[in-house]
Amino acid sequence: MVFKTNFFPQTQVNGVILIITCQKYFRTRILGNTFRINSHQFTGWPIVYVLGDKDLKQDYAIAPPDMTHSFNSYILTVKCEDYYAQIFKKIVMAQEAVYEIFNIKYGILKCDDDITFNKPKLKDFLNNMQSCDWMARRYSDIEDFKCPFNHKCVENLIDNSIINYYLRNPQELKEVISEKSDFKPEDYVVSPVIPKELSGAGPLYYLSCKASRIIIEYFKKYNYDLYYFDEDSQSYPFVCREDIGTAFILGNNGIPMINNPRMFCHAWKELNEDSIGFHTHIWGNNNGINSKILDILIENDKSLSKSQKKNKKRREKQKAKKTKIDNI
Repeated sequence: MVFKTNFFPQTQVNGVILIITCQKYFRTRILGNTFRINSHQFTGWPIVYVLGDKDLKQDYAIAPPDMTHSFNSYILTVKCEDYYAQIFKKIVMAQEAVYEIFNIKYGILKCDDDITFNKPKLKDFLNNMQSCDWMARRYSDIEDFKCPFNHKCVENLIDNSIINYYLRNPQELKEVISEKSDFKPEDYVVSPVIPKELSGAGPLYYLSCKASRIIIEYFKKYNYDLYYFDEDSQSYPFVCREDIGTAFILGNNGIPMINNPRMFCHAWKELNEDSIGFHTHIWGNNNGINSKILDILIENDKSLSKSQKKNKKRREKQKAKKTKIDNI
């Protein structure tokens, strides 16, 4: 990417919380979520919301918190489509951008916009970061691959998720066809087979600097082509398949996934109160947040508010003490 932001110099941080959203859901899932972390950072990790705009003049643009009309987090816009089926491209371009903007020590925590953080658990996770390259939640109860391991995706299967997606979103299909006239969802139903050990769920996962750069360089090698056809597996690993695309690249490069059942839990399934995030905005009342999760989020914000008030009083006392000393 050639465009450099002139809003601020490159800043050194432990990591970046990268929240993937879109214009369609920004108001409801982001601005409408009263439990989101409305700050430019959390325990030193910048919070960056990602949008796509294929008509952007440069490769990316970032608006710092003080330029976003009381929205207290960064907003990163990358030059790509803003549709779900193109989400893998948006995520990779966002990773490339934040590595140009920030000097990242550990890596990124990638998050979907329908995840609401369990703030105390998130704080504990970030402050006690486990040394690994890729951490996600795996649904199957099997052991992780051990390093080093050699794997190559050479098998495929039929995955109709792209057809089902466009059946639910016909307007997006029309817009894609207007730009790619020969596009047919049924042409891209062949997906690579991913071993269960690498089947990390997409809503929330961690990637080290090493893992991110492997993904970025691999995708750049094929010119950010979302419709790339892999000869070895005879499949399309990237269309409408963000978690598959991530596993496909990392698995082929010998990067094992570390399973963490605490990464997130679904709001409509068994509650895990130790989860870092709750997968909420799906269905139900209160933006899809069921009552038990809602109680946890409300209590978290009460505790955070009390802590902020204590810190404010402590700062005021320190300031008053300093003023008193200066006047002696």
